[in-house]
Amino acid sequence: TLGVPHPRRISAIGLADRVAAERGERVGDTIGYAVHLDSKVSNRTRVTFVTTGILLRRLQSDPMGYLSKISHVIVDEVHERSADVDLLLLHMRSALRSLYEQGGNGVGGKSGNKGGVGN
Repeated sequence: TLGVPHPRRISAIGLADRVAAERGERVGDTIGYAVHLDSKVSNRTRVTFVTTGILLRRLQSDPMGYLSKISHVIVDEVHERSADVDLLLLHMRSALRSLYEQGGNGVGGKSGNKGGVGN
């Protein structure tokens, strides 16, 4: 599963709509979104567009639980610097470093890149 954070709610929903339409499917099937007070995801969802704030809250509340459910996070629009994006990157780095130190199967884990995270 792929997580794709965006700074604004409208862009997360719009991108999910567009990608789902290009794939000839409805939002909530393999392409979904999760924004404040609204989400369209299912057990089949493989790409979820989220607001940066939603992803940040998920990483703050249960970083290992959330990271165990996804395989990749694509942080787009990083050039639009904000406190949320900076905090998101810090939390991701910290969570991935913890996963690496625990010998997890994630980035830099037993089967991953031995270079580690943030080296």
